[in-house]
Amino acid sequence: MNWPNYPQLWSLLSVCEDRWKFTYPGLEIEREVLRMGEWLEANPSKRPKKNWKRFMTLWLARNQAALERAEAREMVARLQRHADAMVGKYDPQRLTEEQAERNKRDIAEMLKRYPDLA
Repeated sequence: MNWPNYPQLWSLLSVCEDRWKFTYPGLEIEREVLRMGEWLEANPSKRPKKNWKRFMTLWLARNQAALERAEAREMVARLQRHADAMVGKYDPQRLTEEQAERNKRDIAEMLKRYPDLA
């Protein structure tokens, strides 16, 4: 899809797509550009006048950060369930082998990301 009023979106996408896919790995870049176009259609008074690359980069950065926060919340919840199991709030026998392995991987990943927690 292409918005006739916003050809800047697609021209920048063709130039920057590979770099953005690397920089914002959790996002589907083309889908985000479609969302940008929809937002611009709904908010024409807020569209950028000149610096389209800045608009697009800020949009992608904001959505990547939101995705990372959601992933972090999920990881913390899994770690909390694992910690609860270790102190007896949950019966560890109820954990499946797959859940126990996932918890171990999550803890290892968290410790790798944040070594000061060890």
